[in-house]
Amino acid sequence: MQRHHIPFVAALLVFNLVLPIAPVRALEGSDPSALAEAYFEQLYGFNALEAYESFRGPAHAVFAVARRWTRGSAKILIDVQAPNSFSKWALLMFHNRERSDDLFAYVPAWRRVHRLSAIDLELQVLFQLLPLGEFRPIAPGELEYTQLPDAEVEGEVCQVVEGRPRHRGLGFDRMELAISPKSGLALRTLVFKGANVIRRIMVAPEDIQRYGDRLLPVRRRITSPPDEGVTELVLRNLMLDPLLPNSLFTPHSLRKLRFPGF
Repeated sequence: MQRHHIPFVAALLVFNLVLPIAPVRALEGSDPSALAEAYFEQLYGFNALEAYESFRGPAHAVFAVARRWTRGSAKILIDVQAPNSFSKWALLMFHNRERSDDLFAYVPAWRRVHRLSAIDLELQVLFQLLPLGEFRPIAPGELEYTQLPDAEVEGEVCQVVEGRPRHRGLGFDRMELAISPKSGLALRTLVFKGANVIRRIMVAPEDIQRYGDRLLPVRRRITSPPDEGVTELVLRNLMLDPLLPNSLFTPHSLRKLRFPGF
């Protein structure tokens, strides 16, 4: 199976444009729905090729993500490059509205494309290094938003917005976003199942950079209580709005993956 891997160093030199952060509009009086959906559009609402590294204790992974965003829905392809034991894995996620997402994987040992279940995600240690929830967009209208009291997070007074799913397929009961008045990005995201926090994502203000006309987090610290181990997700490279063919985002393509080079 031929595979085309991303030359990380060359890509960083050519495509990774980092500019100073300009303040966004003040949050005071902002509609919570408009504020939250503007944040998610900033984070996910575009086609992209992304290169990531993730770290969890001594474990380390390198992978690339291709995302195609169309009319509020996404198709996401993940090409795992390291560690060696997972380096021929490829994953494909179909973002579905009103129902659970579809997730497929090609694993050489299986010799076929396999639909992954929640049990697969729990049993495979790889998914501690591939926090799939960070790549799954929240589309307009998927959550119903209300405003909560402001909170100080990472040294900034942030507007806090609560989102509750309109359907059960998202796998959580509510989400709290603490959104920075300077960047418009969430510095803290809390995801709840019942009364329990099942995922916490933290972003430091100094880990936000500008790519083109977008501000994006380049480093996220993710915990999934009660396990307090931290997964650090680092964006190493990004190409905005590449041309991505339909044929790339099919389960059949996983077996003969030719990931776009950049």
